[in-house]
Amino acid sequence: MKVNCKIKQSAAKQKHIQKTQSRKKEQHSPSLPSTGATWKDVLYEGKTAKEGWERRAKGNKTLIRYVSERASLVNHWMSLLPGGDYGSIVCGVLKMVFGALAANSVARSSITDCLEDLPTQIEEANQLLQIYYDCNQIEPTDRLRLQSAAMDLSGNILEIVNEIISFLNRRSWSESELLPFPSPSSSRETNYNSLRRSASALSSCRKNFPEVSRTLLRKYAGLHRIFKRHYRTIPQSSNSTDRDSGFPRLVPSRSCTPFPPAPFYLSHESIAQFLSVNPSALSDAIHRSLSNGPGDSRSSASVIQYLARETRLSNWLRSNEPGSIVLDRNTENSFQIFSYFAAILVSSLKSYQEAIPVHYFGATWNEDNLAPGRYHFIRSLIFQLLPFTNDLNVPPQALHGPAHLPSELQALFTRCLSAIPAGRVVFFIMDGVSQHAEDNEDEVKSVIQTLESAAQAHPYVKIKVLLTLPVGFEIIQNLPEDSMNMLPSDELELSDVVEFDMSSMMSG
Repeated sequence: MKVNCKIKQSAAKQKHIQKTQSRKKEQHSPSLPSTGATWKDVLYEGKTAKEGWERRAKGNKTLIRYVSERASLVNHWMSLLPGGDYGSIVCGVLKMVFGALAANSVARSSITDCLEDLPTQIEEANQLLQIYYDCNQIEPTDRLRLQSAAMDLSGNILEIVNEIISFLNRRSWSESELLPFPSPSSSRETNYNSLRRSASALSSCRKNFPEVSRTLLRKYAGLHRIFKRHYRTIPQSSNSTDRDSGFPRLVPSRSCTPFPPAPFYLSHESIAQFLSVNPSALSDAIHRSLSNGPGDSRSSASVIQYLARETRLSNWLRSNEPGSIVLDRNTENSFQIFSYFAAILVSSLKSYQEAIPVHYFGATWNEDNLAPGRYHFIRSLIFQLLPFTNDLNVPPQALHGPAHLPSELQALFTRCLSAIPAGRVVFFIMDGVSQHAEDNEDEVKSVIQTLESAAQAHPYVKIKVLLTLPVGFEIIQNLPEDSMNMLPSDELELSDVVEFDMSSMMSG
């Protein structure tokens, strides 16, 4: 009887232990972090932990209140992480910590001391990044510095969360009824030291991120003033936070200075309308030069064939480097020959995907097809560049309507050249500009100088310039000496090649 009683007691005790173990696992074991966790999951765990602490009327509840009220403010901060899943992982590990804190009262105050002001730090990082995103002119190197600092901060947060989880996990096992003896004190001390080291690293990183952010923001006019004004109006708490969606709804009576509205920039269509260039006139200029032909003389045909075989011109076409070339021949019929050659070149370049042909045929412009107003030379070049440019970010006040001021046209031309996507080759084929330069020499000189400067300033875009003379020496005096290509003025002998093949000239 005694044996049976002992067996029954032992079985009952074992069943009780198993039930207790199962209940503890259900109540105290947080779920593992996953890429599916969201702030809604985090706030749910935080709310559960907060309610448990309040029932016991003890413990530091500041962390939960901070996170519950400010959780939505990390959205911009998380956008600098390497990938979208990282933000969800942060949510997952924070959810795990909340579950562990709710299940373990041991060392809770020490842990919350490490994390108590973390939501505030994340909030400040979010505000800094919001200002950063409002600045469209920030340099790529500055973006990398800010991104690196944000990644360091997020990495250290994950590190200390990992140490906390490890610490809480070891403590829960050491105090379990199922273990015959507690963990050695040396193991607990090691866990404490590891936790302190992680907290120290996080503290250093907390200081670095705001310092980097403020340093960068001071470089840009007006942003530092926005930064100061906005920080004076950051609400310290909000009881009207939407805890499910994570977006705060501020109390109407609370003063809060909003960010300035996003700047308005002119669209490509608005800029094209401002330029007032007739696209049909541009197409007609090519067709007119082609229809006129090079002339019927034997000399004209030999000049075209000479150009097709000319080494310097072929190298200019096929080279992967920017450059300028000037064609000249001291004869009376050079105008028509060069116009025909330039028209063939423009038509051929349009079939190449990487090439952007921009042309101007001065001899074909007349009073009927001139773009209204002055400076139609630079306006027609800008008009042809527009479809190939990225966002220009031109504010409305930068253009003053039909007046077409030379300074604003020059600035717009420079902006277009800098907005060409990398890897493209822009061919400026300008034939017969001497006629336009007779009354607009400053405009032509300014365009040529801008093209030469842009070729040096933007090496990722290849800018090639072809000019046909006669053009005044003042216009081309800054071009390299080796760009001049003087054709013989005497009668050229015809080669065996009868037809002019531009494709073979382009491909070599």
